[in-house]
Amino acid sequence: MCFTKGNYLKLIEKRILNVSSGASFNLSSGGSCYSTSKSGLETFTKSIGIEKSNVKIMAIRP
Repeated sequence: MCFTKGNYLKLIEKRILNVSSGASFNLSSGGSCYSTSKSGLETFTKSIGIEKSNVKIMAIRP
């Protein structure tokens, strides 16, 4: 089989791991930008999981 850029990328398993935070749900004073960015990251992760069936994506909250 001849591998070109197009068909080689189809064979690669795509995985994305995003690091979120409990701050996306537990708001605190002075943390609005941080909480907003983490909430956006979790929503983005869920959206990509729905839209792209060939991508394994998840967010963790350590």
